[in-house]
Amino acid sequence: MKPILIIRTGSSYDDLPALCARRGDEVQWFCDAMGCTVEQVVTAKVYQGESLPAVDSVRAVIVTGSVDMVSAQLPWSEASAQWLAQAVAENVPVLGVCFGHQLLAHALGGVVAANPNGAEYGTVTVQQNNNACDDVLLSQLPQQLQMQAAHAESVLALPVGAICLAANAHDANHIFRHGQHAWGVQFHPEYDVEIMQDIYDEEGEHLQEVGLDVAKLRATTEDSSHGQQLLKAFYDYVSQ
Repeated sequence: MKPILIIRTGSSYDDLPALCARRGDEVQWFCDAMGCTVEQVVTAKVYQGESLPAVDSVRAVIVTGSVDMVSAQLPWSEASAQWLAQAVAENVPVLGVCFGHQLLAHALGGVVAANPNGAEYGTVTVQQNNNACDDVLLSQLPQQLQMQAAHAESVLALPVGAICLAANAHDANHIFRHGQHAWGVQFHPEYDVEIMQDIYDEEGEHLQEVGLDVAKLRATTEDSSHGQQLLKAFYDYVSQ
């Protein structure tokens, strides 16, 4: 069976070295949640100039989060967007996460920019809509999802052909699907409380500067199995 490609648009080792020393990096987090081993995936650090493989050499794609912004249109980001558009056109299953969600929308013609409601961090409630009732990733999950969020930009307008599957008051496009095989999720299904607490340690000063109450975020961040369930559903779908 072909491997799953994880497109790395940043590395948690760069931002959270102490956490990664205990838990491994984002590749390990995704694999743990999906129920697979790191030997079953291939990765490309596109933010460091690593090349992406041929689209037809992988069975599915996950695009990670990043400290960079899609709106900056960095050369590696734009090249990755072109590759993603080709993957979607060839019906390769894609799951974009946070920055990856935004990059997928951008690749397909959507609009990504700073969220007018500001940054969104912590455990958030995301409400599924009727479009999600028969979605292969979401139909077995509760209508109200508890997920971990850490973002400043958002998808402000979906690409033509995409449908919104879930939203909250802060972000109108928390989950979208394009066609039948490509999804974007604004939250981080691979994160848990331990990861979030280390993010508060690392980014706390910046979060305070943009008006977030870090002490409140720490107190209200809680674990949920919903992210793991979503990633397991994606893994099962692409492993059929």
